[in-house]
Amino acid sequence: MSIPSSDLPTRARPEDYPLVMDVPLVAEMLLTDANQVRKWANAGLIPCHRVPGTRKYRFLRDEILVWLKQLPSDSAEDEEEETVTQQS
Repeated sequence: MSIPSSDLPTRARPEDYPLVMDVPLVAEMLLTDANQVRKWANAGLIPCHRVPGTRKYRFLRDEILVWLKQLPSDSAEDEEEETVTQQS
């Protein structure tokens, strides 16, 4: 199953995104929808900044990239399981 090209992000690399992003841009970058990004922001799960006097969030590209690198990955869990299996 292929994704229609119109549904793919228009920016291919993280450097193509602006330094300061709004919710829709972060959603595009993370390949999710804007409501999910808002939920993560409300829960404090994603680095964000609130615009004073509004309900709007702003995200710094570099903070998002660091946050992504710090998230645990499935491959890291697989490596841990392999290490435990090898030690047994």
